[in-house]
Amino acid sequence: MDFTEASTQASNMLKLLNHDFETSYIFNKTKIRLLVSNQDSSSDLPLIFVIITVNSTEIMRMIELYSSNGSIRYNPYWPDETKDIVLPIIRDKNFSPMPFWNDLKLRIESLTLNVLTKSDVSSGSSGTTSAFGNIDDVYPMTVANWTKTQEKIGPNQQKRILRTYDKWHLEQLIAHRKTIRFTPTIEKAKTINFSDVFKK
Repeated sequence: MDFTEASTQASNMLKLLNHDFETSYIFNKTKIRLLVSNQDSSSDLPLIFVIITVNSTEIMRMIELYSSNGSIRYNPYWPDETKDIVLPIIRDKNFSPMPFWNDLKLRIESLTLNVLTKSDVSSGSSGTTSAFGNIDDVYPMTVANWTKTQEKIGPNQQKRILRTYDKWHLEQLIAHRKTIRFTPTIEKAKTINFSDVFKK
């Protein structure tokens, strides 16, 4: 799904504020928070987290942005670990989550300073539950080359990558003999610029 305009607007707001920020709104009678950060100085893309409140529990997912053919895109997949809780909220009567993602995208594209509150990843994510449940190492951190003796990406690592990215990205990582290192610490999360990775 194309996220170019939303990514650009989020970056513009970060530059104007010179600080991480958050905003909230209601979708389908449910509170949604967006937490946006520029803590990843190695990328031009912002870090964006969506936080959905379900029965007083805040469930957070990082929106993993990536460059593709000159546009910024993301995978609208919701992790299996919490989809039974979240999908009833974000799906429409035709069982599609796309109206939720389209609404979120349009809200980011139309952000103005008067609806933003200064925040940071540590305090903004405090008390939230990961969309991946109790699984560790869910935030992408860096791309690494295979070791000299490595012949493939193991099944557990493939599963970890596919929780966040699609099959095409996994195939490209394998073709370039690279993998992704993940971290359980949100403060260490990074946006992976696949355009740069796959040039090498």
